[in-house]
Amino acid sequence: MQESIPIIKFVSPEYPIRVALGKLGYGAPLIQTMELDMVQWTDEAQNLISPNRKILKPYTRTDNVYDNQIPHCPGDTAIDCVKMGGTVLTYQANGSCRNMVTNNCIKTCCGNGQKFIVNECYTQFTPALPDGTEIEITALARPKAENGYPMVAEICVTAIAEYVKWMLCFRMRDNRTGACERRWLDLCRIARSNLKRGEWSQQNIEKFGYYWW
Repeated sequence: MQESIPIIKFVSPEYPIRVALGKLGYGAPLIQTMELDMVQWTDEAQNLISPNRKILKPYTRTDNVYDNQIPHCPGDTAIDCVKMGGTVLTYQANGSCRNMVTNNCIKTCCGNGQKFIVNECYTQFTPALPDGTEIEITALARPKAENGYPMVAEICVTAIAEYVKWMLCFRMRDNRTGACERRWLDLCRIARSNLKRGEWSQQNIEKFGYYWW
């Protein structure tokens, strides 16, 4: 009997954060003071588990240029296309983050005199564009929770919670740091294997869709 292809479900990053806090015995008030750090850790862990971008979803947003640049949104992993007035701009590969541009963009974002550059925190333009210029950016990212934070794959929650535990212990100088690191490395391999079992082509993604809770 052929094994069915799993549908990737997404959950809020708050879920592995609360799991981590509960297992360490740290109180919930820590969320108030370290929320952004812990959300960043969940994002780091998910990217370490799935560095090949296979669970990302394309989305398009419209933003305005200010100081000749547009900041990347949290969770954006790669730029797939940049347009101005419906016209595709040319990617100029001299920015600091070539790994943040998809192969599709490298092939199709060409031929226009107006170029864009992708750096660590911003998409920038050459020649420079005036403030207020409307730009349409298609990027690859995970689905966002209601609070705007990037969600994580449910199948990876246990590993991600362990990564958050490791980072918390390191930050708090907790003597459980080493144990959490070792367990994270083991759980990361397991989570990566589980995701790899369901490696999807774009056709599969379109057929089954993305589901999140």
